[in-house]
Amino acid sequence: ALPGWRAGTQPRKYPVYRRIPEGAGKVLLSELFPSRIDTAKGPLRIDGSFNGGPLRLGRTVVERGLGQWIESDIRYELDGRFRRFTAMVAIDSEGREKISRARADAERTVFMVLADDRIVAQTRELIFSDGPQKIEADITGAGSITLRVRRATPQGWLYGPVAWGEPTVHR
Repeated sequence: ALPGWRAGTQPRKYPVYRRIPEGAGKVLLSELFPSRIDTAKGPLRIDGSFNGGPLRLGRTVVERGLGQWIESDIRYELDGRFRRFTAMVAIDSEGREKISRARADAERTVFMVLADDRIVAQTRELIFSDGPQKIEADITGAGSITLRVRRATPQGWLYGPVAWGEPTVHR
């Protein structure tokens, strides 16, 4: 069982930059080490799903991004060098076509972007069947950005993993 499980998971990836590269016009956040990770369950996954498979925005596989669980904050230090944040977000289907009725009734996920601890963008409550949603924010002059995922109902045990596709800061 264990060798089969290991064969089905992707190797863990790590960001390549400890600091923002000089002169970078844009930075993909999966390439930058976060300054803080606060998550209710498990590790942050770089360019893969929370459970070790391909990263999916709904049912769409994406190469670059962050896989995580609900009730989490990922913070990056930007030193006021960027103007805009963009990403696509969704619940990660992990290849499933259907989920339990209990999960479908409970799971309502909200993605937020905070600049210097102030909410500057957020999605509506997303459900499993929603496709990828664009989220973008004006982060002009922000010293830090936090990518936050929250649940809208108390039944957290019924929720699944989520994904930030191509989370990028732009000058």
